[in-house]
Amino acid sequence: MKSFLHHACNTLRENLPLVIVLALGAVLLFSLVGCASYNTVHQNAAGQQVRCATSGWGWIGAPYAAHMHDKCVEDATARGYK
Repeated sequence: MKSFLHHACNTLRENLPLVIVLALGAVLLFSLVGCASYNTVHQNAAGQQVRCATSGWGWIGAPYAAHMHDKCVEDATARGYK
């Protein structure tokens, strides 16, 4: 058993740069993936409707989709939609 552990530790030590690169790559990949989708319908007193729908993916796209949806809702509210 000691020989197996000794071999495993030596293998890990020899391949440590590769292990670090793979771990950092996995962290980067998981931070860039993901998506967001927002969809709301607003109606005014006359019964007319307006839809605010946005979507985005990744580290930049998902927060941007949320921002654009909030802006659409703000604009709709300013025009009398609830």
